[in-house]
Amino acid sequence: MNLVVRRLQDHGLLTRPDQAPHGRSRPTELTAEGRALLRKASVAIRAVEKQVFSPLSRERQRRLREDLAACVTTTPADHPDT
Repeated sequence: MNLVVRRLQDHGLLTRPDQAPHGRSRPTELTAEGRALLRKASVAIRAVEKQVFSPLSRERQRRLREDLAACVTTTPADHPDT
């Protein structure tokens, strides 16, 4: 993860102090350029989601989103048999 954060920092998309104010955690913030890129990516993602979900009814879209959210929040410890 540190490599990803460092790359984003190198590209001017986020900032963080050279040293942690407490412990090892260094607070990270998006720059104005990072926020603009995030907004642009969010718009593109919403357009793709709209296209992908368009064949489904609103109810099926809702169920699919709930199922996907459940998959994201489930951890391997939740299912020891797998």
